[in-house]
Amino acid sequence: MSDTDVQEVMTHLVVMLFPSESVAAVAERLSRNAIGGAPVVEGGKVVGMVSASDIVRVARRRKDHELSTETVMDVMTRPVVTVAPATSVWEAADILDRRGIKRLPVVDPDGYLVGIISRGDIVRLVAKAERPRRPMAASPMLPAGI
Repeated sequence: MSDTDVQEVMTHLVVMLFPSESVAAVAERLSRNAIGGAPVVEGGKVVGMVSASDIVRVARRRKDHELSTETVMDVMTRPVVTVAPATSVWEAADILDRRGIKRLPVVDPDGYLVGIISRGDIVRLVAKAERPRRPMAASPMLPAGI
């Protein structure tokens, strides 16, 4: 577990957002996919991030909650902190913790999105490593009719 790379635990199928999308549409997509944020891409490269916190901030500012006119470009966070696939999971965990963020886009050397790693991915890795390593005992057999 100590030498695990981000590429071994990251999510490969990533919900991507686009700068011209409305905040209302993005809120629906995040909700439908049960995720709290996603990278914004243009030409396959990460140009921003949008989180549920960004959407709440805009909704609070726009008391009428009319978010169909606000675009992702208006609310996305940038510049984006990213990691490479070969980055250590623990280095990624340190970045997440120090920056107070929940997910990091994973990009190739040319800046193209190849995945995303979240705090949840790291928690699953820790949980998997902590599972008992001994074989489970067989269930006791009872004679029929008892």
